[in-house]
Amino acid sequence: MAEKKIGLIIRKSPYTSLEAVEAMRMGVGLTIRDIEVYVFLLEDGLKALEKDGSKKKSAELIFKKHLETLNELGQTLVAESRPEKIDEEFYRKLNPDIWSRDRIFNFIARCDGVVVV
Repeated sequence: MAEKKIGLIIRKSPYTSLEAVEAMRMGVGLTIRDIEVYVFLLEDGLKALEKDGSKKKSAELIFKKHLETLNELGQTLVAESRPEKIDEEFYRKLNPDIWSRDRIFNFIARCDGVVVV
């Protein structure tokens, strides 16, 4: 069992934020050190779970690949709500937990580290 817990709060859209992509890349890297990673999608970060009709940008594709990798590694993905324009296939694959903001912030207060983008 991991000794440390790190929370990644993703508030920015993966469509427009390389910071969100970098935070996810860091999250994947932290698993090598046997650190438990929790990804929290809030506000525009929820766009990662939406179906976008436009051509996918490389940053978004990389972000989604990192989400899939963390999921496959058994890390926890939490969304503050279910987006309206959801990508059903991707959503089912990830199966994120839905937590209230209060629950998210109470959990984050007990993490060993937090990254917010």
